[in-house]
Amino acid sequence: MPYVFSPSTLKIMDECPCCFWWSMNNDVKRPQGIPPALAIQVDSQLKKEFDSFRRNGVSPPVLQNLENGKIRLHNNQKNIDEWRSGISHKYSNNVVLFGKVDDVLEENKSLIMFDIKTTGKNGTNCTEEELNKSVEKYRYRLQLEFYSYLLGKKGFPTRDYGYLLFYFINKFDNRGNADFGTMPMRVNLDIKNVEKEVKRALEVLNMEEPPQPGTNDKGKVCEYCSFSDERYKKHPKNQPELIDLLKAMSKDSKGNSSKPQL
Repeated sequence: MPYVFSPSTLKIMDECPCCFWWSMNNDVKRPQGIPPALAIQVDSQLKKEFDSFRRNGVSPPVLQNLENGKIRLHNNQKNIDEWRSGISHKYSNNVVLFGKVDDVLEENKSLIMFDIKTTGKNGTNCTEEELNKSVEKYRYRLQLEFYSYLLGKKGFPTRDYGYLLFYFINKFDNRGNADFGTMPMRVNLDIKNVEKEVKRALEVLNMEEPPQPGTNDKGKVCEYCSFSDERYKKHPKNQPELIDLLKAMSKDSKGNSSKPQL
């Protein structure tokens, strides 16, 4: 079976090569957290909203001033539906690249990658500087490069930049209704980074032993690896002193030993 690389799997490699190695080589995956239900619902509703603008042949107000009004939503809904279901490309005999887009913009028949993001930042701290940190931390740039690479392999001309549209909550009114703010961000892209990441991923996966766990920007070791290591170390079978104690406790009054149940 070939490896299937997506923006999310390559993000795991960047966070922790050890987790990536175990996931791709042994199907030992990280436990799933609680799905961000609100973000998923916002994403779903916005896609429907953008599709309605596409059917009417106009751009949403939030996009109308981008690039001096020269870009618009890609006008082929059939393409968008297909690309949202997934785009795949056979990179090599043992690697398939796969990704799902949110939406696509266009300018003069060239495609521009576009993705919707929600953020926990509010209107006060949702600055371009703060959002740029999110772009790098969560590998949003690589995500757009990945989609651009895939569509380029399908024969579509693409631009060397993309757009992220951030949604954040400004405030709640006295009835509990949320006032959302938006901030579009232009992101420069280089699709050569995709092949660099794929090659780096293969180097990790070709290791005979799992690599060292990754660390975050604060130097903290991957929490998934830390949890796994601690659980292994504290298992009774891996504590000689506890084994000796259990053996002693298992002896009957005649001094005969029975196998301790660990």
